[in-house]
Amino acid sequence: MSDWIPTWQAAQDALPDIAEGEPDEETCSTALVRLREVAPDLRPTPDDSIDETVDRWLLIAEETMFECPADTGDFNSFESAYTELDLLGDQIDVVVYGS
Repeated sequence: MSDWIPTWQAAQDALPDIAEGEPDEETCSTALVRLREVAPDLRPTPDDSIDETVDRWLLIAEETMFECPADTGDFNSFESAYTELDLLGDQIDVVVYGS
């Protein structure tokens, strides 16, 4: 678990902070590159119970940064995508950090 946590943190840190405003295309592209660099190291996860959650988190994060943000689908704004990413992240953190 301790070897995986920095990789998980790097994935989360790759996303721009939307509290500072919506990111521009260059910021999204940079975030997407970082996510794609760290993605292979997120698997395998340290606990089988979070495999699907991590995969879903990564998919939404990559799609959001690729589309900057997506215009269609379930997450058609940064706010909606980040809300879902936060929920998934919390589920992952419960397993990783124990609370």
